[in-house]
This record gives sequence, C-alpha cells and structure tokens, in this order.
Amino acid sequence: MKKRRVDWEKEEERSARARIRGLRYTFVSFLAVLGVAGVLKLRYPGLNLFPSLSVMAALLGGAAILILLARRK
Repeated sequence: MKKRRVDWEKEEERSARARIRGLRYTFVSFLAVLGVAGVLKLRYPGLNLFPSLSVMAALLGGAAILILLARRK
C-alpha cells in the first residue's frame, strides 16, 4: 500500500484553526461563568463574589489576548 504524502502547511493551518476554536470555547465558557456569578450576586446581594469574579475576569482577558495573538499569525 502506498502512503499518502502529508501536506504539512495544510496540517499547520488545520491545527491553528482548531486552536482558535478551542480558545473561543474557553472564552464563551468564562463568559457563561461570569453571567452565572452575576445572577447569583443579584439573587443574593450579601454574597461576596469579588475574589472569584476578579480571577474569572483575568482569565477571560487572558483568553481574549490568546485569541487575538493566534489570529495574527
């Protein structure tokens, strides 16, 4: 059986698209968690969510930066 030749440029492009897609899913997941935390804060006003919200906001910002950097290449 003859092996098919691998087009490495095409494989690189596919992996880059998959990486960006994964980062988008991560970004949407962080947004969903922030939304749930916001609803919890509205439902229970005495709940202190600042530490968890600040960490989630930092992670969301990091994911956004990674998406922008990945799209630039």
